[in-house]
Amino acid sequence: MHIEHVDLLAIERKLYDIPRGMERFEEYLRTMVNDKGDDVDLMPLLTMNPMGREHVAERVDEWIALGAEQIAAAAVQEAAQ
Repeated sequence: MHIEHVDLLAIERKLYDIPRGMERFEEYLRTMVNDKGDDVDLMPLLTMNPMGREHVAERVDEWIALGAEQIAAAAVQEAAQ
């Protein structure tokens, strides 16, 4: 079985920097789908709530500060062995 970690927190944080509204939602869709717009490139991003309020961005900041991406990547690497 192939397991791959995809860094998403920085992408999510960038999206949460856009004011909540259609502009953010449209950027979320552009970020997630392929260039032709007919398939999803970043499937794990589907779990994100693109219309999350400020407290969600605060949690993402906390996870980034904790090194959550590095911890997750190490766990995936360990699981692959």
